Amino acid sequence: PTAAQFYTYKHTGMGYGRAGGFDPSNNNFWKDNITHWDQFTFSSPTHIVLSSIFSLDFNPYLYSGMGYTTGGAGLGYASDGYLTGTGASIADNSPLTGYYKQNNWLDIGTTIAFNARLGSHHTVSLGYWFDHDDQTYSLPLSLTRADGSAPNPDNQNYKLYYANGPEANEYTHGGYELNAIFVKDSAKYLHDRLTIDGGFKFVMTRYWYHDKYSTPDGWESSNLGLNSTAPLPQLSIGYKISPDHQVYFNAEGDFRQPSPTNLSINPDTNQMPKNQYVIKEELGYRYQGRIASVDLSLFNYSITNRLLTTYVSNGQSITMNAGNQTSRGVDIMVSGRPIYGFSPYASVEYLDATQDSNIPLEGSYMQTKGHRAVMAPKVMANFGLTYRYKGFFVNGTIHYASSQYTTLARDEKMPGYVTDTLTLGYKIPPFLFVKGSTFPLNFTNLTGSIIRTGLTGFTTNAPRLRLMNGQMSSADTVSPNTYLVEPRFSMTGSLSLDL
Repeated sequence: PTAAQFYTYKHTGMGYGRAGGFDPSNNNFWKDNITHWDQFTFSSPTHIVLSSIFSLDFNPYLYSGMGYTTGGAGLGYASDGYLTGTGASIADNSPLTGYYKQNNWLDIGTTIAFNARLGSHHTVSLGYWFDHDDQTYSLPLSLTRADGSAPNPDNQNYKLYYANGPEANEYTHGGYELNAIFVKDSAKYLHDRLTIDGGFKFVMTRYWYHDKYSTPDGWESSNLGLNSTAPLPQLSIGYKISPDHQVYFNAEGDFRQPSPTNLSINPDTNQMPKNQYVIKEELGYRYQGRIASVDLSLFNYSITNRLLTTYVSNGQSITMNAGNQTSRGVDIMVSGRPIYGFSPYASVEYLDATQDSNIPLEGSYMQTKGHRAVMAPKVMANFGLTYRYKGFFVNGTIHYASSQYTTLARDEKMPGYVTDTLTLGYKIPPFLFVKGSTFPLNFTNLTGSIIRTGLTGFTTNAPRLRLMNGQMSSADTVSPNTYLVEPRFSMTGSLSLDL
């Protein structure tokens, strides 16, 4: 929902996609707003000891997922004569169903590392990482069933076409192929009190993006491609002052690549998105005593070309680079050792995140330098308590996040919120060829709070604003923010087997 739709739901109970009955005038029936999803994951980490000096780590993995989300797509346009189904024109004002159909056909990859123990101080590793990702998205349109429910998007009896033949749809095929090489050295000195880990990884990625969409005049298409590289150094130093006290320092380069199925040219910069790159530094102290463990760390992140998904007009979204950003703060974590089966936990983070660049908009720039970054709460906190008795376990947590800006112009804000979870489970002892298994039940939002917890994509500004060239922006082309709403209450169960 948008902010207005969310408050309507919160104050009246009438939420988007939640109506209990079918009303063709607004298509708000819950049976026309559903999601189907199936996925499969596989990994097989393997460690092979070749000799007392050499070893090999091999970790192949595979992921595949597919499904679709449905939603009421407004009213038909039979009066214009360009929507048909099964050879016949669709009646005027017929309710339609729109789909977001996703097929992550295959994400397959592996990491291989050759390790050598050089003397009593050093272990050196040389490795290679390969990842191939292939995805398709489509936006088909179907006639809603007479009872208001959404048909399967592949059901030919409900599919819609333009009068001249093309199916009312848009197909996007995207993916990437990633190759990376890395080397690292782990060293220990002073009777293992001083540990130093250093390494370097170099990532090379090739993206592709093919978009094919139908119009009343026929099919149109576009193709984009992108090659990128990312150097990723890493250094980690830890020193044990005593068995209970340790200080540490971490520094690394990290990156995030744009989604291949959302590649586009930013109309304000005429460029495709670049990799987001982050330089991270962390300085900390850790205490591990008989009663409790404490971790205190100071961090500083320097972000270049931050990637954000933004709405540009008419509900269309693009991935864009939202300039540079600096994020720094402090983390404090405390956990207690089990006492009669009870283990408490608490963490608090203070975050100071500021925008370091002005953002291009409509031929000029909007003033964002020095603004607080979007989706960056100043304070986050977690509190938890775990109880274990033999194979049974119970865990309860409470999470707090303070308010967050949801536009770069700081003219819309999401208030702070609190969420809660409860887990009840049993760890089954080994039997037959099963090494172990776990059966947890997870409960979320026990209090039934009506809250927003995130964004589906941000906007640059809500109302019109004055650009840096003195002109006013055109707010009528900006789509309102849409938010993620915490489900009132949910329960899930799972069973995992360790073979």
